[in-house]
Amino acid sequence: MRASLADQDDGQLSCLAAAVAQALQRPDTLAIALGANLPSPAGEPADTLLAVRPLLEQMLQRWAQASLLFRWSPLLQTAPVGGPPGQRPYSNGVLLVELPVALAVKAAGSESAVALDAARCDASECNATRPQGLVSAAPTTAALARGALTSAAVELLQCLQQLEAQFGRPPQPERQHWGPRSLDLDLLWWGDLELDLPATAATPALQLPHPLWRQRSFVLEPLATLIEAGCADAPAVSQLSLSPRNTRDGSIGTA
Repeated sequence: MRASLADQDDGQLSCLAAAVAQALQRPDTLAIALGANLPSPAGEPADTLLAVRPLLEQMLQRWAQASLLFRWSPLLQTAPVGGPPGQRPYSNGVLLVELPVALAVKAAGSESAVALDAARCDASECNATRPQGLVSAAPTTAALARGALTSAAVELLQCLQQLEAQFGRPPQPERQHWGPRSLDLDLLWWGDLELDLPATAATPALQLPHPLWRQRSFVLEPLATLIEAGCADAPAVSQLSLSPRNTRDGSIGTA
């Protein structure tokens, strides 16, 4: 049996993170991590992660106002990282979303985001509060694009937090740092978009890409299963010390 990623050193995790980024972190992809280690109204943690799938897909379709392709990892059972002692193991998984051209974000910015924002914002059903003052009085095309992308990313995060609340997670001020949770939905990346937004009275803090996704085995291992499943060309990850897992859709594997 190969060693679990949790047993690997930082160098091995870095190698795996680089392989995952090369294969999956493209301008036309968006990634969301899912985790839970407390029961929710849907049942045990694994039941929660399965129950939220159709709701998450529906929410993303409304947010994007476009057809999306969803790639789900199997669910894995992992040990808690940090937080209070005595926590239950987590159920973890990831969702990779393949985006249409209009939603792809390249490092240099996406002019199509201007049209995207006008087309989809009025139809959004997330009921999220959009941040104000993102665009200057006489914006350039690049500034418009940046403002549209920032607004859309914040809206998406707020939609994810609304789903968390549906499954019993308390609001941010009531949460214990790295504590147990009934559902955790983390936005890992949206193409090449880079953001570092502080929390305000109306909007949550948001960093993109997520600053810790390359350091967390419970994120990297589910992402790596998507490479192994052949959804992207990439270096072989079987040589990067992945632990064997049950790869049936929705199953939980243990090392």
